[in-house]
Amino acid sequence: MLSPFRFMQRSTRLIRRKSTSEPKILDEGATFSDVHNVILNPTTRLPYPEKLLRSHIEKTTSEILKERNRIKLEQTLFCQPAVVTSSVAAFEALKVSDMSIEENLTDTAGFSVGEYSALVAGKVLSFGDAIRIVKARAEAMTECAKLVNSGMVTIRVNGASKLDKAILDARKSALENCELDICEIANYLYCGVRVIGGSERCLKYLEENQQKYSIQVLKRLAVSAAFHTRLMEAAVEKVAHAFKNIEMHPPVCNVHSNYTGKVMSSKKSDIRGAVAKQVASPVRWEQIQQVLFRKHTKEVFPRFYEIGPGRQLGAMLFQTSKKAYKNYTHFSC
Repeated sequence: MLSPFRFMQRSTRLIRRKSTSEPKILDEGATFSDVHNVILNPTTRLPYPEKLLRSHIEKTTSEILKERNRIKLEQTLFCQPAVVTSSVAAFEALKVSDMSIEENLTDTAGFSVGEYSALVAGKVLSFGDAIRIVKARAEAMTECAKLVNSGMVTIRVNGASKLDKAILDARKSALENCELDICEIANYLYCGVRVIGGSERCLKYLEENQQKYSIQVLKRLAVSAAFHTRLMEAAVEKVAHAFKNIEMHPPVCNVHSNYTGKVMSSKKSDIRGAVAKQVASPVRWEQIQQVLFRKHTKEVFPRFYEIGPGRQLGAMLFQTSKKAYKNYTHFSC
């Protein structure tokens, strides 16, 4: 249930918080309760600098209220636009509450669909264009998910683990049963913790053979498919096509790429390619965190903000660097 995005500021105000538990992850961005609180109950203090932002929130609220159930919002088709909408709205509210935010913004990064929130914050995409692309992305990924019953599990590894061998044998097990052999690393969360996306048979193989490969399956994730694996390959071209006629601008700060784990190029074609390929490639969040972690001077860290529903990115930052985490805060509507 990873929250949309994180950004950094130059300033060094310390924000101390208690440590959090093991990070949880849900379908492409947030839990129902996280998004429900923002979408169904938007704060009256929230500024709407774009008419489109207000319109989309009101439309989303209307649709969800008609259904009045969590099932619809947890579906990829609705969850992805809801996560981006809520995170962008929260970012606009934060800028109003602290006028120095925009001036001191240095880096943005978003996990999975949260990358679009980061692109909006970095002024590469407008909110309206981001939502249009995210809608196409969600539709394409939903179609890919129909190919095979699949999901994702969080796994902890150590020096003795044989994860590559476990994945290879899980794929062989699927092929022997004439099934699609989807099983691969989908997310690099933080040191020693990975998310594996795979078919149902492959995931069961990993769960039943943990000791054999010295791996620890932490939990099965509440997701609808094996996102960020080759199961999603057909979605890559559709996401890239969704960028057609979209106006893109040079980023006003560093925007970090899920696909490379590095700062995105300022070239439009490179940004489009990296964002499209992201749907079928592992999210390199561990690598992004390491880059952000190194942005300190003599142990003085910049401010880290997690914007939107959930605090899971903060939980992972805590696992990566307790010193950096002292400068972390969460902001939601």
